[in-house]
Amino acid sequence: MRGGRIPAAPLCLERKFGMKVKDIMHSPAESCDPGTRICDVAGKMNRHDCGIIPIVMDRKVLGVVTDRDIAMRIVAAAREPREMCAMDAMSIRVVTVNENATIEDCCGLMGQHKLRRLPVVDQNDELVGVVSMADIAKNSDPHETGRLMKLISEPEEAVV
Repeated sequence: MRGGRIPAAPLCLERKFGMKVKDIMHSPAESCDPGTRICDVAGKMNRHDCGIIPIVMDRKVLGVVTDRDIAMRIVAAAREPREMCAMDAMSIRVVTVNENATIEDCCGLMGQHKLRRLPVVDQNDELVGVVSMADIAKNSDPHETGRLMKLISEPEEAVV
């Protein structure tokens, strides 16, 4: 799933520095295949101090597993983690961002979809990295980072 540009996205780093997502992302990204045991996915998160693992096949992103996915879909559901694999916990409605996207567009996607981390893909839609709120925070002023965090954290309006 791909999001579009949101007007008035909170950060405009590329105007100041000419920055693109590829300039601040973590690369290479840690990833797993859909059959990886969930305990191994969690172990990889622990070893690499990350909260998201893209699930890929032939370098194409099929989904992601987050620390929250493991907590909610495996632990809270009282499923046996040693018997589960990545596809049992992964979110399949994944939002990616292109490595050449502007930081403003990336922030727009994060705000629109209420996400703190995004897999980064190249022109062939192959995984090349992950960008996080922390990556943006390290490359912007605290006021702008706070605005993005507020946008991501605001609850969505209820549809009546």
